[in-house]
Amino acid sequence: MNTDDIANIFTKCLYYKDFVTDKTGCKTIEIVGASFHADKPAIFGVPNEDYIQRELEWYKSCSLNVYDSPCGPPEI
Repeated sequence: MNTDDIANIFTKCLYYKDFVTDKTGCKTIEIVGASFHADKPAIFGVPNEDYIQRELEWYKSCSLNVYDSPCGPPEI
């Protein structure tokens, strides 16, 4: 399988509303046991290279504090 195969599975699940509902009632698409060759940079959309580099910078710093992230703390 490759990224196009995963995108097709996701699209079919979305079309047929084949969702998994978590304990809070949130619906999501779950593809269990997916193994694929990442032959493209993304399954959907275009990766944000600037964001990726900032995340990697934080990861390499070994900090566990979200306030140390160059991206800033996540909004909740």
